[in-house]
Amino acid sequence: MNTKLVIAIAVLFVFAVFIVQNAQVVTVSFLFWKIEASRAIVLMVTFVLGLFTGWIVTQLFKKSNKDLKRNSES
Repeated sequence: MNTKLVIAIAVLFVFAVFIVQNAQVVTVSFLFWKIEASRAIVLMVTFVLGLFTGWIVTQLFKKSNKDLKRNSES
């Protein structure tokens, strides 16, 4: 069997277990909003937002470092 396929199946299995164990509905309050959603969905959305934020910050620092190097070489 392909190694990538085995890893993908293992990740999907862990993901399925995570969803089943965190199916309780929770209320999330942020500023003036309140939303009720599955705990698994709330955690996944938070994780994805964190990844996105980290990626944006990394891209900004890369651009800033390129600008600094370009200015110091001039």
